[in-house]
This record gives sequence, C-alpha cells and structure tokens, in this order.
Amino acid sequence: MRSPAQAIVWEVYAKNRWALLFAFGLIPFCALLRCFVPPGHELLNFVFVFSGIATFVSLVWVFSYTANDARGRFSGFPAWMYTLPSRTVTLVLRPMLLGCVLVLAAVVLWEFTITRCLGMSFELKYLCWHALLFVGTLFSVQALVWSLHRFRWIRVVALVVVIYAFLYVGLVGHTFNFHGGAVLWFAGVSFAIPLAVAGAIAGVARDRHGSWQGWTGKLLERLLDLIPRRTSAFASVARAQLWFEWRRKGIFLVLVFGGLMALSMCLFPLGAALYLRPVETLFHFSYPFLLMIIFGGVIGSAIAKSDMWSSELGIHPVVSTRPISTGALVFAKMKAAALVACVGWMLFIILLVPVIALHGRVYWWSDAAPYFWRDFPTSYPVFWNWLSNPVVAVALVGATWHTAVQSMAVALTADKRHIIRNAWQGMTVLALVIGVALWLFKDQSKVEIVFRFLPWLTVAIMAFKTWGTVAAFASAKALVSQRDFFVLAGLWMLVASLVLAAGFLAHVAHGMPAALLWLLVLWQFFPSGEIPACVVALARNRKKEGRRESAGVPFAPNPDC
Repeated sequence: MRSPAQAIVWEVYAKNRWALLFAFGLIPFCALLRCFVPPGHELLNFVFVFSGIATFVSLVWVFSYTANDARGRFSGFPAWMYTLPSRTVTLVLRPMLLGCVLVLAAVVLWEFTITRCLGMSFELKYLCWHALLFVGTLFSVQALVWSLHRFRWIRVVALVVVIYAFLYVGLVGHTFNFHGGAVLWFAGVSFAIPLAVAGAIAGVARDRHGSWQGWTGKLLERLLDLIPRRTSAFASVARAQLWFEWRRKGIFLVLVFGGLMALSMCLFPLGAALYLRPVETLFHFSYPFLLMIIFGGVIGSAIAKSDMWSSELGIHPVVSTRPISTGALVFAKMKAAALVACVGWMLFIILLVPVIALHGRVYWWSDAAPYFWRDFPTSYPVFWNWLSNPVVAVALVGATWHTAVQSMAVALTADKRHIIRNAWQGMTVLALVIGVALWLFKDQSKVEIVFRFLPWLTVAIMAFKTWGTVAAFASAKALVSQRDFFVLAGLWMLVASLVLAAGFLAHVAHGMPAALLWLLVLWQFFPSGEIPACVVALARNRKKEGRRESAGVPFAPNPDC
C-alpha cells in the first residue's frame, strides 16, 4: 500500500465485502421487486422498510471499524493503526469520512428508489434530514465504540441511549413536520456530529497513549469493590458453578434486560399519540413481547458460552474437564437464567416508574399521550385485566426463562452452522408471520379463509412439538440420573402449565380470535424438547472439547476461567 488511507480502505473492503454487497444489493433487489408486486401492496412496503433498516445497520456495523483482542472479544479502534506514521486525528477521520461517504450514497440511492418505486414525492428537506440523522448516528456509534471499549458495560448502555435518542428525534421530527421550525431540528442534530468527532478523536488519543488507566478506571474498580463478595466455602460444586455464572454474566444481563425493556416502554404511548386504530394498536402492543423473546434469546446465548464476550462457541477445556456432571452444569446455567429473568423483570418494574413519570415530557407534542398511562386501565380494560393477573405475571417470567433455555439449547451445541441456520430460520418464520399479518390487515376479505386453516396448523405444530419433546427426553435419559430426569420433566410441565394458563385467561377475555391466539401461544411459548436438549447438547460439547484438549488443539486464551 502506498499510503495509510489505502490500507484502511482495503482492510474495510477485504473484511466486509459481503456485508457491503448485502447492504447495497438490497437497493436493486427492491427496485426489481417493484416490477413483480403492484404498488401499494403491503408486502412491497414491508420489504422496503426491512431492507432500508438492514442497509444502514450493516453500514454502521462495518464502519464501527474495530478489531478483536486475543480472546476474540469485540474490542475498540484497531491497535495496529497506532504504529502508523500518522496523527491520531488523521487515523480517526479516515474511517469516519469513508463511512460518511457510503452512508450518504446509501441515503441518496434509497430516497431515489423509494420515490420512484412507491410513487412518493421527492423533497430535498427530507433527504437532508435523513442524511443528517444517519451520519450523526454513525459518528456517535463510532465515537462510543472506540472511546469506551475498555468499559463494555458503559459502552452498551451509552450505545442504546444514543440510538434510541436518534430514533426518537427522527420519528418525532418527521411525523410532526418539524414542529417549531426545521432550522431548530436540523441545528440540534447537526450539533451532535462535531461533538461525536471530537469525542472519537479524544477517546482514541487517550487509548493510543495508554491513558485510560486514570481516574475512570480507578473509579470503576472502586465501584466494583462495593459489590458484596462471597467469603464462605461453597456447599457443592454445583453451587460454585451457579455463583460463577451469576458473577460473570448474570448482573450484566439483568441490567440489559431490565434497562432495555424499561427504555422500550417509552414508545408504548406512541399508539395513542398517533391515534392508531384498534387493529393497529394490537400490533403496537405486541412489540414488548417480541422484545422479551429477543432479549430472552440473548440471555440464553450468553449463559451458554464460557465467555459471553468471546467469539469462541465451545465451552472452555477447564469447564469440560471440571469434576461436575453434565446435568449439574446444565442446572447451574438454567438457575442463572432463572435468576436473570426474575431479577430482570423486577428491575423493569422499578425502572418503569420513572418512565411513566417522565412520559408526559417526552410526548409534549401530543394531546392524548400524556394521559396514556393514567387512563390505561380504563382505555384497555381487557388487556389490563389479563396483564395484571398474577398467573400471567408468573407466566411472563417463565416464558422469558424458557426462551433463554431455547437459545441455550442451540448455543450449547457449539456448532456454528447449526446456530446460524437456526437464527435464519427463526427470522424467516417471524418475517413470514409479520408479512401475513400485514397482508391480512390490508386485505381483510381473506381473513376468514386463512382462519379456517389455523386450527389445522396449530394441531400440526403441537404434533411436531410433542414428537420433539419425546425424542429429547429419550436422548437425555441416559445422560442424567433418575432424579435429574424427573426435575427436567417437572420444569417442562411447569412451563407448559403456565403457558396454557396464560393462554386460557386470554381466551376467556376474548381479546383476540381464539384460532390466532392459540396458534401464537403454542407456536412461540409452549415448550418442546428444549429443556432436555440442553443436556444432550452440552454432553456432546464436553465430549468434543475433551477430544480436542487431548489432541492438543489450542483454545482461545481465557485468563478469567
């Protein structure tokens, strides 16, 4: 390479060419889809929205421009660039400007494609607004990722807050046509760009000089020392493993689940602010349950791994050779997931109090939204009576735990292809369900025809889950003791009973068509063979890691294990 700039461009392209091809390939794909789908069709709108989001998420991910450390963990600014004969300002600005150019190109291409394919009018004001929002988001994410990579917890919280802030500002400004003057909105977002650039330069400069071990690091160490530590011996190896899982992953996952779920409730009054119709309100009220499923999957994947920050999927050889049975190890991980679910929901309820108290200031531009939470029990009595039932509350915690176990059963296999295939299958099915729901909402004459087939589909799902349950328990029976086998069966029956009870209460309340209700309940929340499958997956994983250890295959270093 003749210059450091060429080296940066080549590295970004070489490492992320498929992601870039995917991001920009969605634009001609949507343009071609317009040739086969008539304008105004709900499928076309859904694909355009999903593809636009995927494009910009991919670009933000690519131009976060990070390197991994020796443990494979997501790190900060590439350390090899610190040896280049360039000033820190130059090193930081090059990837930021490269990302800015491609983001602006994506915005222009998407604006042109949407206006031409969907028949919308082109307005320069909205083009500049979208470009400003996405560039500001990109620069802010880059600044946080590079500056706070030594403080992972703080970085996650800061990233969530910043992304939600840009999402809120963009949504409110666009929906209400820049209430108060467009100059004010543009100036406010524009101020974030130089602030993010200055923060990125300062953060990388401190990291390049090794200055992050100052007062910030000492303050965090003192705060961590305040956390109570165990001083007595453990009664068993299983309790020691549970403590290990909780200390390494549990506290962080509780903050992620409870904090993000509470933060997402800031969008809950949006339906009242936009005066959505009953069916649209039903769709809107479903997003917290969708987030519960997503965060439950994150909890299970993190607990399944030996180090949740590492890219290594297999369990560490120290864990695989530890004198603890596979059943006890699985139960420790399940108990950790249960603790995270329970404490996470309690944290959510606590944080919901300030969210409700401050929502009037957030929705200052709406006449109906400030009274949303006060009038919620009377405005939505069926939903409120169902949600406030203690059985439903316990069922939500149980469903969160079971979702984590579902993800854990997949992640414990340590099979990357299987994990990726399972993730794509889940996203495909979810996208298909959302697409069918939007299609039925658009063309309600087909609702009765589709509802005729839902009971048969529900029966097929139940048959498939029953077969999976029997097969998983049969495979796990030889791997655990009789007592552990009955514990697994008891957990399965407890989750199944809670899910059926919550579904029955929703059925009695008549808040949703019975055929659709039971399809969703039995498809997503009713357990199959995931609970015993965790034992089977971990047993195979331990055996594989044991063979690899005996063969002398190196494992990614993990000094914390």
